[in-house]
Amino acid sequence: MIYFVQEGSAGPVKIGYVTNGCSQKATQSRLRSRLSGLQTGNPRGIRCLATMDGEEAQEALLHQRFKPSQIRGEWFRPTQEILDFIAAEGTPYTAPVIELVWADKSPAESTWIDELRHMFRNGVSA
Repeated sequence: MIYFVQEGSAGPVKIGYVTNGCSQKATQSRLRSRLSGLQTGNPRGIRCLATMDGEEAQEALLHQRFKPSQIRGEWFRPTQEILDFIAAEGTPYTAPVIELVWADKSPAESTWIDELRHMFRNGVSA
């Protein structure tokens, strides 16, 4: 699965890839894990704009296609061409509510969100 992540609402766009799982649920889990890792390494909120079917080879073709807009690695300037491609070819990503809340919070505000995530994932009651 190919995914398109943007830093904030006007920041760079990452074109990435996660291997498909044995089911749609497994693939979505891998994507959520990847997004979580990207957020951990990024001081600004990120959001997944869309996904599309594709393998690593298709991801490489997209990197090549948008090379003139490349900033570094898999990150690209959010040009109109890239945003139009995502809108036309991608499937909008619907994030769980907790991920939507997390993207708009500062590091100080995120502590309680992390605790809430832990409780949901581990079945801990408040």
